Amino acid sequence: KRQVMAMNRQKILLFLLLTVICVNLNAQTVKIAIYDIKVSDRLLQRLSATEKSALNYFNNALRVNLESKMSSTKKFSVIARKDLKLLLKEQQLSQSGLIDFNSDKIAEFGKISGVEYLLMPESISFIDNIERREIEALERVVEKREISVSIVSKLYNSTTGKLEETVDSVFNASDSKERNILSASTKNLVTDNILNDLSSSLSEHVSLEITRVVFPPKVIHKKGSQVTINRNEKSGFSLNQIWDVYEVGEDLIDPDTGENLGGSESLIGKIKISRVLPKFSVAEILADEGIAIGSILRKAKRNE
Repeated sequence: KRQVMAMNRQKILLFLLLTVICVNLNAQTVKIAIYDIKVSDRLLQRLSATEKSALNYFNNALRVNLESKMSSTKKFSVIARKDLKLLLKEQQLSQSGLIDFNSDKIAEFGKISGVEYLLMPESISFIDNIERREIEALERVVEKREISVSIVSKLYNSTTGKLEETVDSVFNASDSKERNILSASTKNLVTDNILNDLSSSLSEHVSLEITRVVFPPKVIHKKGSQVTINRNEKSGFSLNQIWDVYEVGEDLIDPDTGENLGGSESLIGKIKISRVLPKFSVAEILADEGIAIGSILRKAKRNE
């Protein structure tokens, strides 16, 4: 009995420890809801039946990849698709309808659901071209598939209804295969793997950009003319990038509504990435008017 009681106590302690760890992890993340990818009416009118099918496949893959990429940052708690649909149903909203809502309604949704950010992607361009060519002299059949896709992803702050960022993503991909011309198979040589690869690349791009906006890179060390940044190559950093450095000031409060509009930001410097390491990056200071530990980085409009 004593052994059983001791084991039970150990299980209880382990459970409490895991609970504390989970609470601490959740405290470091923000909730984000990702909507199904909307397709503009203008685009739908231009697409063939085959292209519509391919775009539907791509959008489904993109949605799954977006959830995975955003979760893998360890900074976002992604609301599962089924949970989002339940929230929308309870509030008598729809995913397609909410995208046209005004900021007041988006903010109201955030207050009720506890979701801090809404990510609303929309497909505005999609081209899927497959060419088949028979080379009789070589007794071979060659197929080539080229895809071009353009997605606009809008990030809303659901506590204020403010549009925080618009991420434009334009990606192209191609694939080619060949086989014996006498093959009895009538199936296409090129597969939908190209759509999966494209959705993975595009979701990676959107995830990096959204993370950069919500959790801007920061200066974690400064010595002489160099600073160390808490980002690596997986965070979108690369050699010779130019970044503006800002000092975060006091919160800005709307005097009419009392709404917190976020912290003020003052430009205090400019840096150029000189080294990108597995866990952090190093940059040379190009201009310094008060760069310090905790200063945040925003991508410069022009990278030289």
